[in-house]
Amino acid sequence: MPVPDEPGLPEALDRSLLNVMVAGAGFGETVVVALPERGWIVVDGAGPHRTPQARRLLERYTCDDEPIELLLLTHPHAD
Repeated sequence: MPVPDEPGLPEALDRSLLNVMVAGAGFGETVVVALPERGWIVVDGAGPHRTPQARRLLERYTCDDEPIELLLLTHPHAD
């Protein structure tokens, strides 16, 4: 399923660089980091109000063979 265009998002990432994106800014953010060349880090990726934005970022920019290298949950309560 194609991901709809969202204002402010680049068409593609330069995967030779470290790319840091924030989903759900202002109400409990999820930080999504595209590692150079391959792989991802997701920080505070849980919570029903944040999941759709972070999922859209990952769907837009990942390939099927790119792993999430690290999922980091920083605290136990929902923001």
